[in-house]
Amino acid sequence: MKPVGYILIALCLSTYLTYLLLQDTDMETESNQTRAFSEPTLIAQTTTPNTTDVSSDPIDHLPKQAMILSHMAAIEHCEANNECPFADTDPKSVYFAVGMALKKDIQLLTLHASEQPNLILLETAKTYFVYQNDHVREAALNLMATQPPDQDNVPVLLEGLAQSHDANIYRMALVEFQRYPDQNSQQHIHAFLSDTLSTGGIFAKRTIANNLLPLLSTRNIDRYRAVLTQLSADQSHSRALKQIIEEFDRQQTGG
Repeated sequence: MKPVGYILIALCLSTYLTYLLLQDTDMETESNQTRAFSEPTLIAQTTTPNTTDVSSDPIDHLPKQAMILSHMAAIEHCEANNECPFADTDPKSVYFAVGMALKKDIQLLTLHASEQPNLILLETAKTYFVYQNDHVREAALNLMATQPPDQDNVPVLLEGLAQSHDANIYRMALVEFQRYPDQNSQQHIHAFLSDTLSTGGIFAKRTIANNLLPLLSTRNIDRYRAVLTQLSADQSHSRALKQIIEEFDRQQTGG
């Protein structure tokens, strides 16, 4: 498990122990894992690794964020130990079920995110953007967008994109990149994008070429002119890049 996973578990366990101290009623000790994982949005039913389930007693005063993170930590724990109670109908069924459960939890974190910076939410977004599932990456990117931009996000974004072939992930990332105008971030971003236009997968190439205009500037346009000269004119992403460069030139001349 990644180090961030242990941090999330520690947070959740701390919150859970505080809750126990404040309660006068007994908690159920019998595990209800199957229901917890099959209904990931019912966070009141979740478990933390190596603990018993929280009972169905009302716990609305427990912070929603802690409950969601607890459920995510439990999912990571069961996945790492091959203990997830999902139907194992084919080699990929558990993989997809875990991914969808994590996606739903991250969507809940996004729903409850406030306008105030939250380091835990930012670290959660960064952790799951490099998770090997594009549904999870998409949710993580939406969560990241709720937090103030941090230059340390850029290497994580580039790492996750390099692992993905999903056009929508690239489209969303190109929007996110606009929040990092500093020269160092832009240098890494455009090095990655120009390399991908030359050697990346077809969906990544097309998405970048069609959505690049907001990121173009007089500082980086020559990089893309050079890339265009190396591409075959009959390729769809080459034609799209040519049109984007021409549109940029028109904007620069007031056309």
